[in-house]
Amino acid sequence: MDGSSIEVCTAPDAGADALACEMALTQLIVGATTFLPSPPARCSIRVVGDTEMIRLHTQHLSLESKTDVLTFHDSAAGAPVEVDIAICADEARRRCEEGGQLLIHELLLYAVHGLLHCYGFDDHSDADAARMHVEEDRILVALGVGAIYSREDAQREAS
Repeated sequence: MDGSSIEVCTAPDAGADALACEMALTQLIVGATTFLPSPPARCSIRVVGDTEMIRLHTQHLSLESKTDVLTFHDSAAGAPVEVDIAICADEARRRCEEGGQLLIHELLLYAVHGLLHCYGFDDHSDADAARMHVEEDRILVALGVGAIYSREDAQREAS
């Protein structure tokens, strides 16, 4: 990770439980970057609540709605990855209630998802989304967290 900068900060509206995850989440994200094709030169992740995520989603994508993660890839093609990512603690909490996983693991999933967008993964088609989710799970399993996305997906299908 020489020359890389990984920063996680938690907005006040994200909640005390999200703030409590900040240091461990940073360590997990640093670990996740070792499974990427190359380490990012800079990765700044901001954990926010619904209000801030809706504001960002509206401002940058003209969609006045919540979402789990927004990725702002700041580097040119072929250059080292520089990225700003916003992840939504409120959405993560809702998903945790459905799936039973820990908040930190859901936030990590969102961060990994955002990072993968910078390395050529996308989720606009069903086939691309499936490929991306397999890669998310590969990284999360390698970190010892387990396959969060496929576990959530199986639980949704069983309901």
